[in-house]
Amino acid sequence: MSKKFSVALVAAFSFAGVAIATPGNAGDPGVYASLLGGAVITEEAEGNGNALSFKADYDVGFVIAGAVGYNFGNNIRLEGEFAYAETGINRINVTNAGSTGVPLGSGAAAGNLVVRSFLVNGAYDFDTQTKFTPYVLGGFGIAQDDADEIRVSGLTLVNNHDTVVADQLGFGVDYALTDEVKIGASYRYFGTDTPTFNDVALQAFNSELHSHRVLGGVSLKF
Repeated sequence: MSKKFSVALVAAFSFAGVAIATPGNAGDPGVYASLLGGAVITEEAEGNGNALSFKADYDVGFVIAGAVGYNFGNNIRLEGEFAYAETGINRINVTNAGSTGVPLGSGAAAGNLVVRSFLVNGAYDFDTQTKFTPYVLGGFGIAQDDADEIRVSGLTLVNNHDTVVADQLGFGVDYALTDEVKIGASYRYFGTDTPTFNDVALQAFNSELHSHRVLGGVSLKF
């Protein structure tokens, strides 16, 4: 977990802990399911190992997610969320190619970074006494970071994956269409622990993954 994410997570839940002491009810108790989709912007990442060093820039990608949870009726929700995110590689600047055979310097790249994650999210809903319900959310779980056929100048650099700890912090707002159906929009900052990949020459290197996710979705209460 990154240091800046950890600080933000502690601050958000400290704020939510104070808010829990205030009266209000943003929903009746019950099970719900959500379907979400939107855009993902992945921050520039570095890859560093004994033999390989590079920086990678990403295109804007997409993310889809589904969640099943329980609203406790006291402004608190708990849910399990599975998400699939895919981002294309735009450019890679290779400063040390190791034994991969790829050329040094900056060049157009191909391939995708695919992230499959399962997180347990805790959310706090703010009761506005209207159809609008803002909330804050934090999650913790695991993710598989998959560097899928990353190529530079037509030469494969890496095709490997790693499973690491993942977390996210976000906020959003829901709008009640009916007592059972809500639509909403949210932002989430998503990150993972440092994944370790093997390049095409089977040399290990570490990378990083931090992204911004903007989502819209629908939620159904059972």
